[in-house]
Parts: sequence; structure tokens; C-alpha cells
Amino acid sequence: DLAAFLARLAEEDDALRERIEALALRADPSAYAAALKRRLARFRNGRAFISYAASGGFARELDAWLDDVETGLIAVDPERAWKLVDSFIRTDERVLGRADDSNGSISATYRRACGSWHRAAAALPADPAWVERVYQLHAGNDYGTRDALLDEAATRLSELELRRLARIYEEEAEAALGEGNSYPALSARVAMGQVARALGDA
Repeated sequence: DLAAFLARLAEEDDALRERIEALALRADPSAYAAALKRRLARFRNGRAFISYAASGGFARELDAWLDDVETGLIAVDPERAWKLVDSFIRTDERVLGRADDSNGSISATYRRACGSWHRAAAALPADPAWVERVYQLHAGNDYGTRDALLDEAATRLSELELRRLARIYEEEAEAALGEGNSYPALSARVAMGQVARALGDA
């Protein structure tokens, strides 16, 4: 029967087994989040090189994890969901640093996660700290996968908060130019442009 078939598949595939075990816990948000956190640790702590041939399959595994957060946790426990997605985004350097992501499939999942981050955050109480949280997370954008944090910032941030964020980047650009650092100034101006588009000002 179907249950036996899934059990056999799970025996042969650790990732599938972990996902099935997590799905069985969806009625308990705390236990479900803990299972998702264990899967996330495997992504973060892996050391094997992810070849070009394997990158698509690995990206699908990341997508499945993100699907499970979005469908099983954001609506019932957005705070746990937000913390998980925040931690996931922060694994980009370690994962992409050991992968041949020439086809962009892994990077695409990290960009998608930025939207999930904002959707979970939007379900949480308003807090002036959200501006700084977006800024700080985007600051680690070494692989360009966190650009979507700014592209989709209007999901969580109000117009006033977006303008505060734009001002931070403006001051950052001015300071960098004053010190003769053209690349940081350019990066800050690019970020300003993204926030402007989120505001509808561009």
C-alpha cells in the first residue's frame, strides 16, 4: 500500500525520511519547528561539495524545506517560522561556498526565502527594529541572494520605515564617498534604488 511504499522510499532517502517525520508533527507547531530546525542544521553543517550535476537536486531539497515552513508554520506560528527562515538565509555563504551553482537553482531558493522572511515578519507585531533587521540581514549579501530582501521590503515595512531604510543607505553612501571608497558607495546606492522601487519612487 501507499504507506509501505513511502516507508521503503524513506529507508533509501534520508532527506525524504526527515521530511516525512517532520510532516507527521504538523499538529504540534513546536515539535514541527524543531524537526525543521534539524533539517536546516544538515544544510548548514554539510561539508561535501555539491557538484553541478547534484545542484538541482539539492535546490529541490531546499525548496521542499521552504515549502514546509510556508505551508505548515507561517500561519500557525509566524515567529518560529520567521526565525527559521532568518537562519536559513544566513546559511547562503556556507552552502554556496561549497556548491557549483552555475545554473542558479540554489541561489533562486535563497532569493525566494527572502519573500518568505517578509511574509512571516508581516504576521508579527509592528516594531521599529524591523528596519534594522532588514538592514543587518542584507549586509551579508556577499552572493547577491539577499537582494530580494529589499525588493520585497514593502511586504513588512511601512512607507515611513522604507524611507528610514533608504536614508540609512544614503548616509552609508555619503560616508563611503567621503572616505574615498567607491565600491561601498556604489553598493549603498544600488540598495537605495531597490528601496526606491519598493516605495514606487523609481
